[in-house]
Amino acid sequence: MGTEITLDVEGVSITYSKNYRGIDHGSLFQEADRKPLRSDQLDYDYYESEDEDPTSAEMAFTRSLKDVVPRLELLGFNIKRVRREYESIAESWRGERRSFLDHDTEPLPDLMSFAEFRQFAIEHALECLDDTFVSGANGERAEKIRGRFADTAVDRIPNYASSDVITYSERSFFGGLVNILHPYSVMRLLAEGKANENASVTWQYGPLVVAGWATEQEFIPEAGGPRHSS
Repeated sequence: MGTEITLDVEGVSITYSKNYRGIDHGSLFQEADRKPLRSDQLDYDYYESEDEDPTSAEMAFTRSLKDVVPRLELLGFNIKRVRREYESIAESWRGERRSFLDHDTEPLPDLMSFAEFRQFAIEHALECLDDTFVSGANGERAEKIRGRFADTAVDRIPNYASSDVITYSERSFFGGLVNILHPYSVMRLLAEGKANENASVTWQYGPLVVAGWATEQEFIPEAGGPRHSS
């Protein structure tokens, strides 16, 4: 068991830690972004039965993606950097695959160009992706999880390995496909889609604090940049 803390964009988790704070994302937020949000990690029936207020356990930072972009740019995560990162990952993947293939008979898969990957990432608004939980990943259930991405040539995405992608919904499947870059690069890429400009970027720390894995003092907005807990 334990408690997770995630950085989400409209419900798409792009990085997480369990039982500790992990990366400090305070640099993305301001004090005005601190507010309580309902959490699926809390037992609301317990709070009701004990007549307790869950607000402290719900605390989070949340801000629209369009308002996070200037912070990302200041941290160096502009679209040119995202392109370089993607192309570096693609080239490393090709080099790794060459070491396993018979060069005379097996061609390397045709990876998406950065332009193709960018278009794939922003083709559908995040808020439109189905987040319905689907148990199992075989047959029709797998098709339901893939949803509108069922026909996507996922083997054209560098580093994709179906065995490494644990998904339960269309939205989580999409997250597994795009989450091959630095988390802040993923956010900057998703921000290229105008339909995502009002998507919520959320870092909910309340459940981690009330579970005793962190203190509220570890969550300070407008900090200098992404840092890991020691």
